[in-house]
Amino acid sequence: MSDKVIPGKYIPFKYESLFFIYDSLYKLAVKMVSEQRIEGIVYHVLKGQIENDFELGRLEETFEKMDVPVFRLETDYNYHDVEQLRIRLEAFSEVLQQKKYGEEALAI
Repeated sequence: MSDKVIPGKYIPFKYESLFFIYDSLYKLAVKMVSEQRIEGIVYHVLKGQIENDFELGRLEETFEKMDVPVFRLETDYNYHDVEQLRIRLEAFSEVLQQKKYGEEALAI
């Protein structure tokens, strides 16, 4: 296989990065948030998956402009941290409830 990239034909695997995959997911997430009533996003990252974690900044920035909170959940599928994760998710749920009921209270 040649290292030469032919526009519109193909991209050799060694030049293809996860950016293309994540860019598609990013666009889909933005579309879903725009079209549906999404109150918050849980961004799940496995420990050690640094390339996935890099995308979080872009998502947080975009969804902050859309007034949608993003919660970063990092796990390693270990049962030792289940209680801590439960507490953090409950706290995020409370943030969403306060945001929702705060807007309704202002409307009254």
